[in-house]
Amino acid sequence: MLCVIQIWRKSSSKYTLDGRRVEFRCTGGKYRIADCPASVYLLYHADSYDVSLFKTEADHGNHNAEPSRGLPAGLKVFVTKKFNDGLTKPNAILNVIRERNMTEPPKSKLVNFLQQLRAEKYGPPTIYAKDLSEWCDVRRPSTILRG
Repeated sequence: MLCVIQIWRKSSSKYTLDGRRVEFRCTGGKYRIADCPASVYLLYHADSYDVSLFKTEADHGNHNAEPSRGLPAGLKVFVTKKFNDGLTKPNAILNVIRERNMTEPPKSKLVNFLQQLRAEKYGPPTIYAKDLSEWCDVRRPSTILRG
Protein backbone atom coordinates (compact mmCIF):
# COMPACT_ATOMS: atom_id res chain seq x y z
CA MET A 1 0.00 0.00 0.00
CA LEU A 2 1.43 3.39 -0.93
CA CYS A 3 1.50 6.23 1.54
CA VAL A 4 -1.24 8.73 0.75
CA ILE A 5 0.75 11.69 2.00
CA GLN A 6 4.08 10.35 0.65
CA ILE A 7 6.34 12.50 2.79
CA TRP A 8 9.52 10.79 3.88
CA ARG A 9 12.23 12.10 6.15
CA LYS A 10 15.75 10.85 6.46
CA SER A 11 16.07 9.14 9.81
CA SER A 12 19.63 7.81 9.73
CA SER A 13 22.63 7.11 7.59
CA LYS A 14 25.45 4.67 8.28
CA TYR A 15 28.28 2.97 6.51
CA THR A 16 28.28 -0.83 6.39
CA LEU A 17 30.55 -3.38 4.72
CA ASP A 18 28.07 -3.53 1.81
CA GLY A 19 27.98 0.25 1.34
CA ARG A 20 26.23 3.34 2.65
CA ARG A 21 22.72 2.71 4.05
CA VAL A 22 20.29 5.68 4.23
CA GLU A 23 17.03 5.06 6.11
CA PHE A 24 13.80 7.01 5.61
CA ARG A 25 10.64 7.06 7.77
CA CYS A 26 7.12 8.05 6.76
CA THR A 27 6.05 11.28 8.45
CA GLY A 28 2.32 10.59 8.17
CA GLY A 29 1.94 9.57 11.82
CA LYS A 30 2.32 11.82 14.84
CA TYR A 31 6.00 12.24 15.58
CA ARG A 32 7.17 10.10 18.51
CA ILE A 33 3.57 9.29 19.49
CA ALA A 34 2.48 6.98 16.71
CA ASP A 35 5.29 6.74 14.18
CA CYS A 36 4.25 5.12 10.96
CA PRO A 37 5.65 1.59 10.81
CA ALA A 38 6.47 1.89 7.11
CA SER A 39 10.05 2.66 6.23
CA VAL A 40 12.42 2.40 3.29
CA TYR A 41 16.16 2.46 2.94
CA LEU A 42 18.59 2.96 0.13
CA LEU A 43 21.80 0.97 -0.08
CA TYR A 44 24.57 2.62 -2.08
CA HIS A 45 26.75 -0.38 -2.92
CA ALA A 46 30.43 -0.09 -2.03
CA ASP A 47 31.68 -2.14 -4.97
CA SER A 48 29.66 -0.45 -7.75
CA TYR A 49 27.53 2.57 -8.62
CA ASP A 50 24.31 0.61 -8.03
CA VAL A 51 21.67 1.69 -5.55
CA SER A 52 19.14 -0.73 -4.11
CA LEU A 53 15.79 0.22 -2.59
CA PHE A 54 14.44 -1.84 0.29
CA LYS A 55 11.09 -1.26 1.99
CA THR A 56 9.25 -2.80 4.91
CA GLU A 57 6.12 -4.89 4.47
CA ALA A 58 4.27 -2.74 7.03
CA ASP A 59 1.29 -0.74 5.80
CA HIS A 60 0.66 2.93 6.47
CA GLY A 61 -2.16 2.05 8.84
CA ASN A 62 -1.68 4.53 11.67
CA HIS A 63 -2.54 7.81 9.95
CA ASN A 64 -5.59 9.09 8.13
CA ALA A 65 -5.73 10.09 4.49
CA GLU A 66 -7.76 13.12 5.57
CA PRO A 67 -6.68 14.20 9.05
CA SER A 68 -9.28 15.65 11.37
CA ARG A 69 -8.94 19.41 11.53
CA GLY A 70 -10.88 21.80 13.66
CA LEU A 71 -14.09 21.00 15.50
CA PRO A 72 -16.46 18.23 14.41
CA ALA A 73 -19.41 19.45 12.33
CA GLY A 74 -22.01 18.71 15.03
CA LEU A 75 -20.03 20.61 17.63
CA LYS A 76 -19.62 23.57 15.24
CA VAL A 77 -23.39 23.84 14.94
CA PHE A 78 -23.78 23.66 18.73
CA VAL A 79 -21.09 26.30 19.37
CA THR A 80 -22.55 28.60 16.70
CA LYS A 81 -25.97 28.35 18.33
CA LYS A 82 -24.52 29.16 21.77
CA PHE A 83 -22.51 32.03 20.27
CA ASN A 84 -25.68 33.50 18.74
CA ASP A 85 -27.45 33.04 22.10
CA GLY A 86 -24.84 35.24 23.78
CA LEU A 87 -22.17 32.83 25.05
CA THR A 88 -19.03 34.25 23.48
CA LYS A 89 -16.32 33.13 25.91
CA PRO A 90 -14.61 29.76 25.42
CA ASN A 91 -14.75 28.76 29.12
CA ALA A 92 -18.49 29.39 29.26
CA ILE A 93 -19.07 27.25 26.18
CA LEU A 94 -16.79 24.52 27.58
CA ASN A 95 -18.85 24.49 30.79
CA VAL A 96 -22.04 23.94 28.78
CA ILE A 97 -20.37 21.15 26.82
CA ARG A 98 -19.29 19.49 30.08
CA GLU A 99 -22.80 19.82 31.56
CA ARG A 100 -24.28 18.04 28.55
CA ASN A 101 -21.64 15.27 28.70
CA MET A 102 -20.50 15.96 25.14
CA THR A 103 -16.99 15.19 23.98
CA GLU A 104 -14.89 18.15 25.04
CA PRO A 105 -12.69 19.64 22.30
CA PRO A 106 -9.27 21.16 22.97
CA LYS A 107 -9.66 24.74 24.12
CA SER A 108 -7.33 26.01 21.38
CA LYS A 109 -9.62 24.63 18.64
CA LEU A 110 -12.63 26.22 20.32
CA VAL A 111 -10.85 29.59 20.60
CA ASN A 112 -9.92 29.48 16.89
CA PHE A 113 -13.49 28.66 15.88
CA LEU A 114 -14.86 31.50 18.05
CA GLN A 115 -12.43 33.90 16.37
CA GLN A 116 -13.81 32.84 12.99
CA LEU A 117 -17.37 33.41 14.20
CA ARG A 118 -16.49 36.87 15.54
CA ALA A 119 -14.82 37.81 12.25
CA GLU A 120 -17.90 36.70 10.28
CA LYS A 121 -20.36 38.47 12.56
CA TYR A 122 -18.54 41.68 13.48
CA GLY A 123 -15.95 42.09 10.72
CA PRO A 124 -12.24 42.67 11.25
CA PRO A 125 -11.14 43.46 14.82
CA THR A 126 -9.20 46.59 13.83
CA ILE A 127 -10.41 49.80 12.24
CA TYR A 128 -8.35 52.17 10.14
CA ALA A 129 -8.65 55.95 9.79
CA LYS A 130 -9.74 55.54 6.16
CA ASP A 131 -12.58 53.20 7.23
CA LEU A 132 -13.68 55.69 9.90
CA SER A 133 -13.60 58.57 7.41
CA GLU A 134 -15.70 56.61 4.91
CA TRP A 135 -18.18 55.67 7.64
CA CYS A 136 -18.56 59.35 8.59
CA ASP A 137 -18.96 60.42 4.95
CA VAL A 138 -21.77 57.92 4.42
CA ARG A 139 -23.65 59.17 7.48
CA ARG A 140 -23.09 62.91 6.87
CA PRO A 141 -26.22 64.63 5.54
CA SER A 142 -25.67 65.76 1.96
CA THR A 143 -27.95 68.78 2.14
CA ILE A 144 -28.84 70.81 5.15
CA LEU A 145 -32.33 72.27 5.04
CA ARG A 146 -32.63 75.67 6.66
CA GLY A 147 -35.69 77.42 6.76
